Amino acid sequence: MLIDLSGLGLDYEYFLKPIYEEEVAGYKQFLRTVGSLLLRDSNLNLTEAERTFRLDTFVQDAFGVENKLAQIKGESDTTTNAHATQNRIMLKTLNDNSKGAVDWTGLFTYMFGASVTGNTYVVVLEQEYIQKVTDWIAGLPETNKTRMLNNYMIWRLAHRYVQDLSWDYMHANRELYFNLTGEKDFLGSWRYCFNKLNDDMSEALGALFVRDHFTEADRKMVEDIADSVKKALIESLDNSTHWMSPGTRLTAISKLEQSLIKLGYPDYMISEDKLNNIYANLDITGDYFSNLLSFNKFFKEDWTRRLTQPDNDRRAEWVYPVYSFVAEYFNPWKELIIPAGLMQFPIYDLNNPGFMNFGSMGTVVARQLVHAVDEIGSQYMLNGSHYGNWWSSETKANYASVKKCIIDAYVNETQGPYLLPGRGILMNFHININEYYPIALGESSSIKLALRSDERTDVLHRLRTGRAIRGTVLENLRVNNALAQVEEFQQAFNCAPNSKMVAERRCQLY
Repeated sequence: MLIDLSGLGLDYEYFLKPIYEEEVAGYKQFLRTVGSLLLRDSNLNLTEAERTFRLDTFVQDAFGVENKLAQIKGESDTTTNAHATQNRIMLKTLNDNSKGAVDWTGLFTYMFGASVTGNTYVVVLEQEYIQKVTDWIAGLPETNKTRMLNNYMIWRLAHRYVQDLSWDYMHANRELYFNLTGEKDFLGSWRYCFNKLNDDMSEALGALFVRDHFTEADRKMVEDIADSVKKALIESLDNSTHWMSPGTRLTAISKLEQSLIKLGYPDYMISEDKLNNIYANLDITGDYFSNLLSFNKFFKEDWTRRLTQPDNDRRAEWVYPVYSFVAEYFNPWKELIIPAGLMQFPIYDLNNPGFMNFGSMGTVVARQLVHAVDEIGSQYMLNGSHYGNWWSSETKANYASVKKCIIDAYVNETQGPYLLPGRGILMNFHININEYYPIALGESSSIKLALRSDERTDVLHRLRTGRAIRGTVLENLRVNNALAQVEEFQQAFNCAPNSKMVAERRCQLY
């Protein structure tokens, strides 16, 4: 279980920086509008003066608490290495530290059942923030403490469901959206209808997607590609990854051999009985809002199940919807996830020649598998815990030269020109290579691994790579700079030694 900061309707920086004064004023008006609607719908028999006083107090309390929380966040540091076992905190310790302001044990026992006790350890990402908030609550004067916190909690609940209430509430939400973004197109059907199903019933949506767009033959083909790429990476670690020490190489190979590869969809998704069993305790026979509340009960029970089930059972679940087009090596569970949504044209097509699928899908698979054993993967211990490191000192020292190589290759690269909003100026921007270098190394390595994993090294194989490399850095830079590291590409296209498609220095990772 993990505790993080929450409780704000806007990012905390909006409350702290004067440049957001207009947006904050719009948010405060939104709060007032929703408050007036709640007061209207309460059917309380009040005079106009009483209504105005209650509304003013509600806005003052709710906004005042949020503003204070934002200030506390601005003054607090994020906990370093919060996931480490020695930094986790027992709930009863949180209770003691809160001086009676928050009953953490009672809250989590209510949420997750009898499996949670005061001796249960939790991860607290913002320990300083949590402590300062509870200190502030404990120090509030008793004369208005209950009223302030009650008004604040009513506001947070109303804000959570504002788009699910009547048209007046929805319209207020649309006005806030426009004030914050300047976009007139609200996209309500997508932002709320589809996303709600995506969040709450992704297994059901996934089953519909798989039945319409996927076959078992698709999964078998990608399985062959993944197995070949995994074998190529293990062979590279065994034979040519000289910057890794022998012990680190053995650990990396062991991690890959233990890794689970999830392709397409879980088997239960094509079984109607198993799918129905997932939603057996969900009651959706009422009106729209009643159904939303039923989901709350359903997820409360599901969270308890997840906390109490064995680790092996949890690994059978998927952390991405199967219709997602995002692939990932999920280090906490040591698994490669390639959803069915990504196994579509142009990345993959069963009717394409094999070398084309290896060039695109093989590159995707390789790029993610690399993150099991590269600098990113080294931060996760083999049991999945974060902020460990299984690289030896020798490996870390040798990796520094590999890292410097790719940083030097990108140091003068720029993107653009981009038009600066409101200033009419075109500017180029340098790539933030200090953040991008692990991805750059992974991309060039993934092309080489895809080539090694398939003996059919046609020119088309290499051309398909561009379809598989996407991201925040412009695609032409990502693709060209990655291919410039691949000698086989230059030989196939007879690239001149001084051309942009031949890197001055080759940065070898795998």
